[in-house]
Amino acid sequence: LSRMMQEGMAMGLLVIGTTTGGSGELLAHEETGLAFEASNPGSLAQQLIRVVEEPALAARLAAAGQARVREAFRIDQTISKIEAYLQTVLEHNA
Repeated sequence: LSRMMQEGMAMGLLVIGTTTGGSGELLAHEETGLAFEASNPGSLAQQLIRVVEEPALAARLAAAGQARVREAFRIDQTISKIEAYLQTVLEHNA
């Protein structure tokens, strides 16, 4: 999971990135941001052009990304998941 991507979305910024690794948990193309094909600068260029030509789309996606982070990645949820995982580890190794 890309921490920079998460922080950008939390601040209400439009994220344009790849969905490699854990980034796909946050970045859904045309839902919470714009995705481009990894190692394909032409694909990135296409998404940048869209942002310039479609500012309303960019604003909508930025707001959706911010909402996604606020709903799914709250600190209390993260702490609870870590605690549950650590409890499982302790129980399994006891």
